[in-house]
Amino acid sequence: MKKVSYITVALLCTSTNVMASGYIGFGAGSIDIGVDGFDDPAGFELSIGAEVNNNLSLEASFIDFGESSDGIVPQWRVTLNTLAFGALAKAQVNDDFDVFFKVGLHMWDGELKEDGFGLLEKNDGTDIFYGVGATMKVNQKVSFGARYNSYDMDGDDVTIFSLNAQLSF
Repeated sequence: MKKVSYITVALLCTSTNVMASGYIGFGAGSIDIGVDGFDDPAGFELSIGAEVNNNLSLEASFIDFGESSDGIVPQWRVTLNTLAFGALAKAQVNDDFDVFFKVGLHMWDGELKEDGFGLLEKNDGTDIFYGVGATMKVNQKVSFGARYNSYDMDGDDVTIFSLNAQLSF
């Protein structure tokens, strides 16, 4: 519920810009949770953003990093998710292709569970994240792209490489 409140505040703060040049997006990709012995799950990202100008966008995202397990019986399972607020500095390569650098803060939650036992540990925090990406416009409303983002979580890095679709309004 706390995350829904943060998204609502972010949307209200950017509502003027969103109405003029906003976008929503969805991405899915491979996660590296950075812990030896655990598999790399699939995850997804939902985002909403506003273009301030041709070179700068503000974006709020929810990222579900999926569930990773160690594969040893009884299995330990790690679940992570985050709510991120960032700025994208963009460079236009041509009329249809942009590259960008993204940086911001994210509020994350994580749990470690053991099959048959339950919750072993729960942790959360607020840390920095950064990433790079590229976007190709299909038309004025739809674009596709790829992103590589790295999220610090109390000194550990969790990364995601994702393919994304974006709808502008």
